[in-house]
Amino acid sequence: MEKEKFLKECGITQKDVDEAKCTVEELKKMYYDFKGKCPQYEALGVYIMTILLTRKEPLIHSIKFRVKDPYSLIRKIVDKNKKRSKNKITFENYEEEITDLLWLRILLLDKENWYDIHKLLNCIRKFDEKIAYIPNEKNKIFFYEEIFWTKNVKTKGNLYSSFHYTATIEPTKVDFKFEIQVRSLLEEARSETDHLIRYKNKENIEQNDKILNVLFELLFQKLDSGNALISLLKGYYVDKNPNWLLDKIKKMDIDAEEKKGIINNITKHIENTFILDFYFNDNFTILDQYKDKNFYKSLKDKISENRTSLQKDFSFFIDFDDDKKNIKWKYHKAIKNLRNYINHYQE
Repeated sequence: MEKEKFLKECGITQKDVDEAKCTVEELKKMYYDFKGKCPQYEALGVYIMTILLTRKEPLIHSIKFRVKDPYSLIRKIVDKNKKRSKNKITFENYEEEITDLLWLRILLLDKENWYDIHKLLNCIRKFDEKIAYIPNEKNKIFFYEEIFWTKNVKTKGNLYSSFHYTATIEPTKVDFKFEIQVRSLLEEARSETDHLIRYKNKENIEQNDKILNVLFELLFQKLDSGNALISLLKGYYVDKNPNWLLDKIKKMDIDAEEKKGIINNITKHIENTFILDFYFNDNFTILDQYKDKNFYKSLKDKISENRTSLQKDFSFFIDFDDDKKNIKWKYHKAIKNLRNYINHYQE
């Protein structure tokens, strides 16, 4: 392959090569060597992914793998060598130095499940290295340092968040290194967008493009809120406890104004939620406050007996043709019935 075409395909220039203190000939040698090994890495990826999938772990949304593109490999080697004054990446050590020649990515619907997957992976095999890439927030850094070694908790300026596990496997007489990455679906969207726009086109993007940086910062904040809300949705779906929900929201690590807006929206509808639980939920969540009262069981039995007639008071939740005046009357009638039942059994 001609030198000019090779450099263009790798997305680098002769100046980049000179700054990395390597030669085009050596880069070509690494390119062709890895290109010849790609089928072996592909087969290894299928093998490892099959092992993970056979466990049928319900917390895992999906798994995918990818073998690094040989041109991307060369670009990454040049980028890394430009930053190194010693211990350069060479033909002899590139498979040891570049840990993501093969990566498998475990995607989670709920970010809070990452620790369960962390324990699962550690049960499957021993890893050479485990790294937590997290946003630069002191309260989070301390938490992850309790699980990973301090030196293995790293931050990136673009709020990158992912957990990487590097291991070596010997399917033949040759060692192959691979990396397992764990992140949420929303973090995957964030990372892929950042990689597509900023990493692959960084020569066309000025470092001080403030508008682009502001847009990415906004995207990252919203996706962080999204991750937190997914956890809330799952928790509330199981428990149906508005008090638990409000407590969780107050502890969410998101923008203060956004948190206030969520709390106001939830609070505004919380009375309706209580009433709905009262009539349609066999757990009778709204009656929790009366559990230690001697009339609790009698009250539950009475409500169960009259469920059909009481549901009629709430037909407006599914009867969208009802006018607003009638809806308001039905709602207050249902509230009155609820209070009458409670007052009756308290006496």
